[in-house]
Amino acid sequence: MEFRLPALSGGINLKDLKHKIQDNQSPDMMNMWYRDYTLGKRWGQKLVTFTDGTNPVTLGTVRAVSKEFEGYVGVVAGTTMYKWDTETDVLTSVGTVASADGVFQEFNGKLYYLDGTEIWEINSAWTKSAVTPYEPVVYINCAPNLSSSTPNEAYNLIGAGFTVWYNGNGSATTYTLPLKSLDATTVKVSVGGVNLTEGMRFTVDRTNGTINFAAGTSPYGAPASGTNNVVITAYKTIAGNKAKIAGCKIMIPFGGETGLTGGTRMFVMGNPSYPRTYWWSDLGAGQSYGMAYFPDDQFEELIQNDDKIVAAAKQFGYLVILKRHSLFTVDYQFDGEEVYFPVREFNSTIGCIAKESVQLIENHIVFLSDNGVYMIVSLSADDEENVRMVSENVNGTAISPGLLSEPSLENATSIDYDRKYWLAVNGKVYLLDYGIKPITSKPANLSWFRFNNINASYWYGNGSLYTFHGTKAAVFIQEYLDFGKPIEAWWESKSFDFGLPNYEKTINQVFPSIRGDTNSSMTVQVFSEKPTVYSKTIDVLSFSWETFDWSLFSWAVQRFSKPYRLKPKLKKVIYCRIKVYDKSAYRDAGISDITIDFTVNRSVKR
Repeated sequence: MEFRLPALSGGINLKDLKHKIQDNQSPDMMNMWYRDYTLGKRWGQKLVTFTDGTNPVTLGTVRAVSKEFEGYVGVVAGTTMYKWDTETDVLTSVGTVASADGVFQEFNGKLYYLDGTEIWEINSAWTKSAVTPYEPVVYINCAPNLSSSTPNEAYNLIGAGFTVWYNGNGSATTYTLPLKSLDATTVKVSVGGVNLTEGMRFTVDRTNGTINFAAGTSPYGAPASGTNNVVITAYKTIAGNKAKIAGCKIMIPFGGETGLTGGTRMFVMGNPSYPRTYWWSDLGAGQSYGMAYFPDDQFEELIQNDDKIVAAAKQFGYLVILKRHSLFTVDYQFDGEEVYFPVREFNSTIGCIAKESVQLIENHIVFLSDNGVYMIVSLSADDEENVRMVSENVNGTAISPGLLSEPSLENATSIDYDRKYWLAVNGKVYLLDYGIKPITSKPANLSWFRFNNINASYWYGNGSLYTFHGTKAAVFIQEYLDFGKPIEAWWESKSFDFGLPNYEKTINQVFPSIRGDTNSSMTVQVFSEKPTVYSKTIDVLSFSWETFDWSLFSWAVQRFSKPYRLKPKLKKVIYCRIKVYDKSAYRDAGISDITIDFTVNRSVKR
């Protein structure tokens, strides 16, 4: 009898018993994946050598990596921000920043960076500068002594400047500001549209927060009567206010525009000093959707529990905020005059533990929780199944450790690249290939693969896939070497009883079909429940200059998989299991098919 394994695309299954998994799944595999209808070794890696155009550049510890912006990628290493030309690997310094982990985000045609201390703005020419704060008009229609006034705009968290519009009455010479203990910054005053100079037409009492028009040099005196004809801009720094925004580790645009990258406001959160709070920017008079204005009254504190905000993403037109054990949605509403961002909790049990694990996969947010990788199915609070686990095959058990056995899960990072969700933790990658089966498929059917020797604190992918870790950067290459060394890879089949668990069998022959166009090499082993093991090493298109014969040279390659016959002759066995293993340099271990020829013998004696 013959038994042919289905396409070897099922990935790893650490959850079920070895003889109960699906026929195309594996109970143990490493550094193998299914591509081009073949099970083979993953891509290799090599270090990236950066230059400044002439000389090598040695990176400091990498702190942040942006997405592509105006043809370049932002990289912060040590205290230097670079623009990276990914085609030439030339790094050009953009300037210095704080030595702390930061976050990039593109917003309204500019790239922003928070370094914990400052809010940086990078324009299309890749010129970096600190954001110039908007100076809000906090009151209008004010009496000189502030006995009457109309509230207008909120104070700006990231700036010290504030403006007040007064109605001059022709007699008052002292104008009272709403704040005292002003900064030494020069106060700006305009009367009737004419800009005045501090110390000449007026003086400032910074301690008491007053402007005196009866002092200074001539001409001086009370401003004339008028409506909002006296405009005063003063400055008062409130310690810690700017750090509320600059110290955030999460930035995401949202509100007023559709799409994943659209948004008229920037939402920021993840500040370790304010772990449950998020803020959002405002347009500001004359501002153009930048980060110049964060009103001090535009914030929300999610106090439903003590957990911190871990991450944020967008799905189905909502902003989703992920805390450690709960999930929230933020909506955008405009009533014709005011904009509102109502927030509600839609799951109070499941949350996210790793900010960099969050990706949007096929319009569903995917993230790592304490219990594994989950997908948000619905944003309805009434739906008890609004999240679904997708990593049950790789979470692991006490017998077969997996993802949940890895230390430091909160440091996991990820990228959505090549229709695959790459989740890196502790030097390993757990890869969900949703190009094989959609992520909405039954979780038991999803194809997960496991790799080792991959360290990724940050990722970048656009044409090629890069990782950054410590002071090093690496790029994946379609060669079978990791930094010049062989990749050790293996794949194990399930334990087959061929649907006849109560019969002894003889395993006569095994026919693995080996891919010939990638220079494969592998050792194929056939196991049963008995100690005897059959093993054979197969080489396909092996190349050596020592044995090369020009008279036999041809550009032709073996385009089809070639079957090889193995004769294990394992007798009186119940189960048959196959393992493919290789750790050769430059060699794939590509296998497209496996057929097992067996004979059914007598039933098992009890």
